[in-house]
Amino acid sequence: MISEIRDDIKKDNPNFEMSLILVAYKMVSDPHGLVNKILEHIKIAKEKYPGLVAGFDLVNEEDYSSPICEFMPEVLGAQQDKSSALYNMPTFFHAGETHDQDITNMHDSVLLNSKRIGHGFQLSVFPNLLKEIIKRDICIESCPLSNMVLGYCKDLRTHPVRFMLHHGL
Repeated sequence: MISEIRDDIKKDNPNFEMSLILVAYKMVSDPHGLVNKILEHIKIAKEKYPGLVAGFDLVNEEDYSSPICEFMPEVLGAQQDKSSALYNMPTFFHAGETHDQDITNMHDSVLLNSKRIGHGFQLSVFPNLLKEIIKRDICIESCPLSNMVLGYCKDLRTHPVRFMLHHGL
């Protein structure tokens, strides 16, 4: 249905582009089973609708859910299978929306070649990681107002995005 809608829009707007990032939640009763199931769905979608599926994301509140590194075997396995439609599949992880410096989801996202990192709030704590993200041209999707509403930042004037911009991101 989504593919048909995209194609209909393109008839009148030939420059229109749309792709999907498919998502799995990290906090369920069987997180590895769910991730494998989502990866299988992505594989089927990429085979049936090439060009529609952009990649994969893992989401949930970081302070209470499994870290991205727990899913590296599944994600890397999918990305490295040359016979699969998921070979070199891009990732677009949500990471770094926490005050806990021990949570390494930002680092894991870079290791898994994420093209975009949603939030990145924690990035100001890791200046060397910031340099690597700039070097790899990884997009940081920051949402200061959301961070303020959720209590990660009390005042928009002190939001870490200012640090990121100041350092060239």
